[in-house]
Amino acid sequence: MSTEQRVRDALRSVEDDEPSAQVWSQILQRGGQLRRRRSTKALALTAAAIMLIAASTWVAIDATSSSQEADIQASTTGHSYRLPSNGWKPGTGSMLSRGGGEFHAVLTPTGACAWLGSGPTTWPAGYRVRFNPTVLINPSGRVIAREGDLLEVGGGYVDMATSTRCVTAGERPFVIQSEVRRMR
Repeated sequence: MSTEQRVRDALRSVEDDEPSAQVWSQILQRGGQLRRRRSTKALALTAAAIMLIAASTWVAIDATSSSQEADIQASTTGHSYRLPSNGWKPGTGSMLSRGGGEFHAVLTPTGACAWLGSGPTTWPAGYRVRFNPTVLINPSGRVIAREGDLLEVGGGYVDMATSTRCVTAGERPFVIQSEVRRMR
């Protein structure tokens, strides 16, 4: 299958969702009917069509976001730091206490620490934090909260026999064993 045919097939697959894809698909079809040979111009037009569709889709998605979500999405650049994990992953057993509080984080000389409310917290596998502005990132890489956002979680308290980067031995951190949700 030629590159041009693959592009045409890709454009056909998005025609229903994107009106501009229909226009570009028609232009490509007409161009193919007039000349059947490959040319640099046809490839350039195809590349331009793909870029235009991608740009218009991005603008449409961005325009539908609320201002708060747009602010959060804009802060997804820069270095992120892995949070100390309790190892919990969706689908595994969990404690059932409801918890939550305002999200806070700090960067220490040994790495990042984050907590909810005023007590120590351990996080499910894969959570990260980014600073300037401070945001919480889920295992999928999506920013889900900013500093001070009120979050709701499930899990429970445990006794810590040994110290970690963010929890001192003898403390009882809240062990998050659920998805983290922002409360509105």
